[in-house]
Amino acid sequence: MSSCFDERKTTQLAARFLSKADNRMEYIRLIKLLYISDREALKNWGYPLTGDEYYSLKHGPIVSNVYDLITADPNYVKRSYWGTYIRTEGVHVILETEPPLEDISKTELKLVETIHDRYHSVTTWDLIAQMHDEFKEWQDPGNGRIPITYEQILLAVGKSKDVADELSDIAQQRNYIDKVIQGVKQVS
Repeated sequence: MSSCFDERKTTQLAARFLSKADNRMEYIRLIKLLYISDREALKNWGYPLTGDEYYSLKHGPIVSNVYDLITADPNYVKRSYWGTYIRTEGVHVILETEPPLEDISKTELKLVETIHDRYHSVTTWDLIAQMHDEFKEWQDPGNGRIPITYEQILLAVGKSKDVADELSDIAQQRNYIDKVIQGVKQVS
C-alpha cells in the first residue's frame, strides 16, 4: 500500500480530539480514534484523512506514523509540526496549543465530532475490545505486527470486492500525487 502521511492534517485532527477531552488523553485512545477516522473516511468518501499506514498490533489497529510521533525521541518530535502542538507525557498525549484547523474541511470536522460523540463514554480498553470484535480487518499478530491495506478496510466496512479494489487503487493514486506535491513543496 502506498501511503502519504499528512502530518499537518493529522496533527489538526488529533488536536480536535484532544480539545474535546480537556486537552489530555491516553495515547492509545488517540491512535484508535484517528484510525477510526481514517476507516470512516474510507467508507464514506473513498480516501483516508491522515494518509498514514495501518497495522494490526496486539491492542488493535494503529496509525503507524502517529504511533512513531508519540513514542519517538522527544527532541526529534519537538522539531516537527506535531511536536509544536502535542507532547507525550507517559501514556498520555497533551495538547499544548491548538493549531489552526486550516487543512481540515468542515465535513471532515463533522466526522471527528461524530466519532467523538460515538466513543467519548466508552473506556479505552472497551474501545480496544470493540475494535477487536467488530473491525474485521484486524488480525491478531501475536507479538508482531501485520499490515492492514485499504482494500481490507473497505471490505470490512461492507464494500464489494470490485468497489474495494477500485477505491483502494484511487486512494493509492491520490497518495502518490500527494507525495509528489509534498516533494515539490520541500524543494521550493
